[in-house]
Amino acid sequence: MDYPQYTHEQLLLFASFNKNDIEQINTRRHQYNRLGFGYQLAFVRIVNRFPGQYPFEILDDILTFSSVQLGIPSDTIELYSNRRQTIDGHRKRIQRHLGLKSFDDEILPIVQNFIFEEACRLEQTNALLSKTYYFLKEHKILSPSADKLKRLIGNQKEEAKKFIYEKISQSLSGEMLTNLNSLLDTVEKRYSDLHILKQPAGRPSPQAMIRLTNKIDQINDTGILTLDLSWLNNNYQRFLTQYAKRCDAKRLRELEDSHRIAVLVCFLWQLYKDTIDQLVEMYRKLVNKIYNHAQNDVDKNNKTQRKKIRESLTNYKTMLGVLFDDTISEPNFRDAIFDKIGREYLASQVQEVDVWLTGKHSHVFNLVKDRFSYIRQFLPHFLKHVQLQSEDENDSSIFNAVDILKEMNENNKRKLPEDAPVDFIPKKILQLVDSDGEINKPAWECALLTAVRDEIKSGNISVCMSKRFGRFDDFFAPKEKWFAHRKRFFIRAGLPMNPEDVEKYFTKRLNLSYDKFLDHLPHNTFAQISENGWSLSM
Repeated sequence: MDYPQYTHEQLLLFASFNKNDIEQINTRRHQYNRLGFGYQLAFVRIVNRFPGQYPFEILDDILTFSSVQLGIPSDTIELYSNRRQTIDGHRKRIQRHLGLKSFDDEILPIVQNFIFEEACRLEQTNALLSKTYYFLKEHKILSPSADKLKRLIGNQKEEAKKFIYEKISQSLSGEMLTNLNSLLDTVEKRYSDLHILKQPAGRPSPQAMIRLTNKIDQINDTGILTLDLSWLNNNYQRFLTQYAKRCDAKRLRELEDSHRIAVLVCFLWQLYKDTIDQLVEMYRKLVNKIYNHAQNDVDKNNKTQRKKIRESLTNYKTMLGVLFDDTISEPNFRDAIFDKIGREYLASQVQEVDVWLTGKHSHVFNLVKDRFSYIRQFLPHFLKHVQLQSEDENDSSIFNAVDILKEMNENNKRKLPEDAPVDFIPKKILQLVDSDGEINKPAWECALLTAVRDEIKSGNISVCMSKRFGRFDDFFAPKEKWFAHRKRFFIRAGLPMNPEDVEKYFTKRLNLSYDKFLDHLPHNTFAQISENGWSLSM
């Protein structure tokens, strides 16, 4: 049997003897009894059970640590290990000394209820074992044998599964059940709808985004999004989702009705959220793609104009030379410039510069606007299938703009209302959107497209039913649930529950850390303080 190896920190934390422990140990008559009593005391504290008797179970780490604390040779444990009656008597005395409760019929329902609740959140047996061991130790209940605990966990896992499956199935209407079962139908088609739902959307494109929105509509048509699954832990939902991903339609049809329904419901819920994330991510990539292509066009145009730009800069340098020439008087500035450059040539360059500064390639946004027909292939679908919300729950012009555009898309309107908001548009772009008091609709939509991308990226806008782009507060437990566990959390963490005590608590911890460091400084081989400052060993 492989025994765990305990670190020195674990032994110091759990197996150290206090004053009352030493008093109990010293009441034993012989050295081997004192060592055996101390060993069993340290063993039960760190393992949460007594050592086995046939043969007497010895863990070298715990025995050596107990031996050093008591100053008794560790080999004397051999005299103790054969005294069965003494070992049993010491067990009872240690159990009373530590206030430990036996794992009996009175304790069994309490542990079963705990495992059942945890099994409704976690499916992995190892995770449930770890949770149960911690629960028993926290409540001073001696751990039973590993086999008994595994059987208990296995039974409660089955009970939890049965409870979850039946609760989900009972919450569905007859129409919902029909819709779910139809996802597995392959009678008149080669592939089931479930198989199609599992397929990835592909590389970012308007067509791929439409496939994602169709998937969202198909999930929504089943009606399962109206169900309240907040009572079911996300970990368990993801477990059932992974099971659905591994199974084909035939295997799912062979499951019990309640099991199949629960798997499909959780799969569709998680798939809906994942698809929303994919939709937002694809939207971001498409917008970036548009801007990258537009920037490339601007760069290519600038490369073709390099010769003219160089000539303009050369003439500009010449003009500056005339301007700073102290031998030329102010009335002669123009004549001197025209003599060096030429009036007609300079006038033609002014027109060219005006084109560079105000023309099509003067700003990347102009070329984004030229791709408006491409943008219209996916923007209405995106806005229709995502629900945007402010992170701070405050209204802003960007949300008003989104609502206006969605309404125009639904009613097939092409003219913007006179009061269309423009506050969300940056000043550098606003002049390209609002010209002489008239808003250019394609430019306005392109500006909105950009603003939505930027606000989602910065976290000012969140997306409902999204895992990656949801509200930050959604990642935390609800306040009601937190208040129910708040006291227990602070007790387990050893932290002050009253905010007014936080400063005093951490000040004390910091002072103790400094005192401990300074006490051990003369023998510290890793860090030293000298006149030259800190000296750290490598």
